[in-house]
Amino acid sequence: MTVDSLYWCPQRPNPQAGGETCAETCINVFFQKVLKLAAVRIRNLCERLQQSQQVVERVNRALHHALNHETGLFFNRHIDQIILCCVYGICKVSKVNVTFRDIIYHYRKQPQCKPYVFRNVLLDGSVVWRSGKAGQETGDIIRFYNEVFVPSTKSFLLQVGSSAGVAVPSSVGVPYERNQGEGDPLSW
Repeated sequence: MTVDSLYWCPQRPNPQAGGETCAETCINVFFQKVLKLAAVRIRNLCERLQQSQQVVERVNRALHHALNHETGLFFNRHIDQIILCCVYGICKVSKVNVTFRDIIYHYRKQPQCKPYVFRNVLLDGSVVWRSGKAGQETGDIIRFYNEVFVPSTKSFLLQVGSSAGVAVPSSVGVPYERNQGEGDPLSW
């Protein structure tokens, strides 16, 4: 055994982290970096959408909630997919007039934009057989928002909406109906 392997063993306490193991320290640093990157992207997107600091903070809270309590949303998905959904969901419950079209338009102007982020989102992690080939079911960002994101985060989003003094109905509509301004605050 080398000195390095003794010090960097994941189960060994990190002498500089007050009782955390080296593995826990590494994971914490990783998540801090992910959250910082997400915060920068959220701020940039919300600035392009001309949203208030309050909306930016709520979107950050929604992303933190997803990362801490709905971790499965991140499996095999781009963080920007979750950010786009958080922005739309928070705008919806906050009664801010922003459409998914607006969000995607401004997202496309960001340097990290890749079209697959909003066109090809994993909907279900299970293997699906189509035309004799195995694959995973994908769809666009709106379908992901409706079928996966809203069911996972609905109670949190409604809580954020109601804490803002906004009365929020409990039914969730489908965004393809494009029922802006009436009915469910989470539908597109």
